[in-house]
This record gives sequence, structure tokens and C-alpha cells, in this order.
Amino acid sequence: MLFRSDGEAQGEPVARILQETWHPDGSITGIRLERRGHAYREATYSGSVRGLSLCRAQIERSYQGTTSISQTVLDGAGRPRYSLGTLPDVVVVSRWFRQGSSACREDLLDGTVLSMQRGRSWREGAWQPNAVIQNERWRAGSVQGIAISSYGSRIEEATYSGTIKVSPDCLATVTQKDSLGVPYNYRAVVLADGRGYVYLQTDPNDITVGYLERQRASESAAQLR
Repeated sequence: MLFRSDGEAQGEPVARILQETWHPDGSITGIRLERRGHAYREATYSGSVRGLSLCRAQIERSYQGTTSISQTVLDGAGRPRYSLGTLPDVVVVSRWFRQGSSACREDLLDGTVLSMQRGRSWREGAWQPNAVIQNERWRAGSVQGIAISSYGSRIEEATYSGTIKVSPDCLATVTQKDSLGVPYNYRAVVLADGRGYVYLQTDPNDITVGYLERQRASESAAQLR
């Protein structure tokens, strides 16, 4: 399974992507991609899940000597959908995605990919909110896109291009540069069923965790009718 989350912990902005496996004995293993303030970290972790009722469960994860605790609500099939951090001074919400066991490839993203996301940028000594919408056209690991961004008092529009390198375990690296000459760098996880990808920005002065959703062929055809 895969989930993306963002929020605050101990006063710092936090954004994470976790790709993890829930084992039959209640144990969890996974890899964690995390932004905390200006720093980026990536490491494996372990944990456990315990059912609290038919509709919710508690998750504990051990990571670099610390333990995080969250509660998740379950769908009708017993799969997690959304979760919330429950430790003091932690305000983090998460969305889950079911991740298959198939190997991933760059061409899983071929076609049109759309997104709406919010993040934060370090400006004038503080983290300021931003929001971005994007339309991307992918082909064999290369992308051409347009982004419309809001930085509060300023709206910015730019085209961009870039590439993605995907490993069979679905972890990926995305590099892009926009028409204003600004480079962007991300770590990502591609969804094995081709629905799109989840990415985490690694540039120190920008924090964004986003879900970029690939349009199905049937959706594109419907728009043309």
C-alpha cells in the first residue's frame, strides 16, 4: 500500500510518502520519503497495525529511533482510506492508495496526467502557502506540461519539461525545468496500475506532496464527444 500525507509536526511543515506492506501477523515494513522543514530524508522502517473496530485501526511505526502513532478509517473491504496523526503537536492527515505487486515502468504514465495540489514555499524567512494546478503529457518517461501557480499575492504560469526514472519497485526520480529557467526535483512512487504517481518535492525551499492522476483513455474520448 501507499500513502501521502502532509501537515505540521512540532511547528515544522511535514510531507511524506510511505510505500508499505501489511503482513498477516500485523507487522508492517516499508520505505519512507519525508520532507521536514528544509530537510529531505529517505529510509526503511517497520511497525505494526492493530484493529480498533470494524471501521478503524491504529498504526505504530518506528523510524530513526522515534515512534509515530496514527489512526486510520477502513473501507468496506478492510483497507485503509484516510488516517490522522494522534501524537501531541502533530497535525498530519493522510490519503491511502492501494498499490499492486506488479513491476513499474516509465510508460505506465503515457498520456495526460492532471493534478491539483497545495504546498509551501520559503519566502521572507517563513513558510508561505502555495497552490498549483497542472496538465502534463507523458511519453516514454518524458513530459511536457503547464503549471498555473498561486503564491498568494502573485499568480504564475509556466510551461515545463522533464523526465522520470522508474525502478521496478515503483520508486522514481523526477527532474523538471520550467520556461522561467527554474529547476524542480522530486522523489515519486508510480502507481502500479497506471493511475498516475505520487511525488514529494526535494528542493529545500519548496514543500509539495502531490497526487498526479493519469486520465484513462475512456475519459479522454468522452471529452472529445
